[in-house]
Amino acid sequence: MIKMQKYIMAGATLILLSLLLIGCGKDDDQLSDQEKAEQFGKMMEPKMEERIHAEDYNSFVKSIHFNKAKIDPLGGITVDGYVNDTTDYDFTFFLNHQDKNDVSSFGFSDELAKKMGNFDKSEPAPLPSKESTFNEKYPGTSLRNLHQRSND
Repeated sequence: MIKMQKYIMAGATLILLSLLLIGCGKDDDQLSDQEKAEQFGKMMEPKMEERIHAEDYNSFVKSIHFNKAKIDPLGGITVDGYVNDTTDYDFTFFLNHQDKNDVSSFGFSDELAKKMGNFDKSEPAPLPSKESTFNEKYPGTSLRNLHQRSND
C-alpha cells in the first residue's frame, strides 16, 4: 500500500511538473522581437555583403563575420561585424525591417575604410545588382529635375 502511494505521488508530481513546464513554455509560432531581429539580420546578410564588397575599392575584404542582430533603443535593427578575421576592421549596419531590399545605412571603422579605399568617398558606391533604380527606369524624374522643370 505504501509503494502504491509513492507511485501515485511520483506520477502526480511528474504530471504537475510537465503541466508547469508546458504552461511556462512559449509557443514556437510566436517569436520574440529579438528572435525576429536575428532572423531579419540573417536574411539581410547577402545585401550587407553586397554593400561591403561594393564599397571595397581595393578588394581588401576576404572574409566577413556578422554578429547577432540587436534591437536599438528606437526599435531599429543593428548588425555589427568585422572583416578578414580582425575585429579592428569592423562595420555596423542599421536595418529597417520594413525594407527588405536595401540596408538603411552603414558605417565602417576608420581602419577598415582606409584599407577598402573609400575613406574619402561622400556617396555610397553603386551596387552591381541587376535591378535598376527608379531614376534609371524613369530618367528625368528626380526631384531636382522636376524642380528645375517647374522653374522653366
